[in-house]
Amino acid sequence: MPVKARMHLKIWLTRADGDAVDKEGQELVGQGRIELLRRMAELGSLKKAAESMDMSYRLAWGRLKKMEEALGRPLVESGDNRRGGYRLTPAGEELATAFRRWEDEVRRFALAHAPQLYDLTLETGAEENPDAEQGSAAPSRD
Repeated sequence: MPVKARMHLKIWLTRADGDAVDKEGQELVGQGRIELLRRMAELGSLKKAAESMDMSYRLAWGRLKKMEEALGRPLVESGDNRRGGYRLTPAGEELATAFRRWEDEVRRFALAHAPQLYDLTLETGAEENPDAEQGSAAPSRD
């Protein structure tokens, strides 16, 4: 009799530079950081993006700066209006799009192959919504 299961998937990339010992293992990008970029683009504000994720502005700013430092390029820039705000740079937009595409491919592969591990029937739910991270049993890296 198949066991009912729900898939939870957390993926992120870290540096593996042999020459950069001080940066070995430094997180480059993950689902939470990409979601922060997506919300910044949507809301035009780091503060609003952080609030929408129940995150402090300071934590969001730190994660953004660490991601830019690790990748070696700016991902956001000041907006055009006088009220400030931010928008994604072309590099930030490209990263967010490419990461989501890669994440979708990994998710589809995992869903297709998970039942082969054991007699499983996968329920739909969290695996269909990449932003539904609250219910995940996996520890958060973001």
